[in-house]
Amino acid sequence: ADEEMVLSQSNVTIIGERGSAPIVDGTNAANWPDGIKISGSHVHLKNLFITGFTGETGTGINIVAGSDNTITGCRIYGNYDGISVWQSNYCTIQDSEIDNNNFDGISISQSANSVITRNAIHDNYEENNSDGIIVQACSPEISRNKIYDNRFNISLQADSDETTSPTIKNNLIYQVTSGEVHFGILMGGAGMGNPKIYHNTIDGGLYDGIYMDGAGNAPEIKYNIITGFGQFGVENLDSIGHPVIDYNDVWGNTSGTYDNCVDPPPGANNISKDPKYASYSLQSTSPCINTIPSGAGDPVTLDYPGYKRPRPGKTTKDMGAYEYVA
Repeated sequence: ADEEMVLSQSNVTIIGERGSAPIVDGTNAANWPDGIKISGSHVHLKNLFITGFTGETGTGINIVAGSDNTITGCRIYGNYDGISVWQSNYCTIQDSEIDNNNFDGISISQSANSVITRNAIHDNYEENNSDGIIVQACSPEISRNKIYDNRFNISLQADSDETTSPTIKNNLIYQVTSGEVHFGILMGGAGMGNPKIYHNTIDGGLYDGIYMDGAGNAPEIKYNIITGFGQFGVENLDSIGHPVIDYNDVWGNTSGTYDNCVDPPPGANNISKDPKYASYSLQSTSPCINTIPSGAGDPVTLDYPGYKRPRPGKTTKDMGAYEYVA
């Protein structure tokens, strides 16, 4: 009791009992800052609940070294930070719920070739600048997640000597409780590379759907639906970055569609129309259906639920996280 749990050995799998998962609980612990710390490689945690690690260095799962570590089917809640990955390559976080942590849901830094997929990441917002996912100095794939009610649902940061260029595709990024979300995706820092932001449905927040502050290079913002923000769909502060914007539906944002996005200007294939979705899946009358031709260079082959893009018998694809399924 009340001692650190550290996995320094490699090739270890811990699988919680099926049914109601066992709970790793750090409530009132004095000498146990992280639920589970991993410094080995090829470690797999599956079907665990981890909570109660609330000290300012407290993390539910803290991966600090090694490579090829995997988290599957876990719930990480009620900690200071949910999951931290630092200098550990080829990590995977999948099919898990990361919620109600006081600061960040998932933070990943200096960790190459990692994947964050099919998770529910929500209500990590006790601090004013907390994030659902924060990425720095690495370029993971962030795909097919449900991300909502975090201050910054996704945050990308890069100092001048760093490169941050993740692929963010097929995510539902939205707000349930009014006032909880500030930005859908925020990019900041002179070292920002070329993030690829494809086929996301981004809805609801106080400020902007996608916000660039000092993003030094050229993010690709394509095939998204961006709605319901208090300022702009896409804002490029001071026109510093050079976002490539095409094949998006940006509609219903209070201040307008794009701000300072002039170099290059948004492409001619963008629209600004009611996407006509229900629970974010497209309805038959949606203007986002059949908007992306086969020659557009869209590399995404699945949608958020896992249906093929394009659907069988079609050559065109649809905007947003969902392909239309009759």
